[in-house]
Amino acid sequence: MNDLPHALGGSIVVGYDGSTEACRAVEHAARLARPGRRLVIVFGHGQTPEEEQHARTILATVGENCGDHLRDVDHETELRPGPAAEALIAAGRVHGAEEIVVGTRGFGGARTWLGSVSQEVLRAADRPVVVVPPKERRMPPPSVHAAEPHPHRHPSRLGTPS
Repeated sequence: MNDLPHALGGSIVVGYDGSTEACRAVEHAARLARPGRRLVIVFGHGQTPEEEQHARTILATVGENCGDHLRDVDHETELRPGPAAEALIAAGRVHGAEEIVVGTRGFGGARTWLGSVSQEVLRAADRPVVVVPPKERRMPPPSVHAAEPHPHRHPSRLGTPS
């Protein structure tokens, strides 16, 4: 019966690149994976053997960096060749994932806090995507404008009939 959730698409794909933000995404996905949903932790890598080895080294840190959250979760790690967004979308299709979870570093500027990977996954995915924001968003403080008095509430008009 352990395969039943997998047959029903009971998996979640999450991106991991070794960053703090990626670990936050893994933590969030691990909470979603309980109970009975399989978590597939994916790292997209380049085509050269060196890039693949680097990816293996990074992916091996997920247990060390996020292990407490994975303790009671059915999970696996997976290397996929190609850019991160493409790797996550492909893994979602292969595993019949119900959703894809990605982190974001929040370097997108004042109008958007999504990074390029999260934007691409949102744009191209054929299933729901959860974007986990950084613990502290890196946005400039909002500008403060002096409040303009409402034209019909001007102090000189208060108490006078219109």
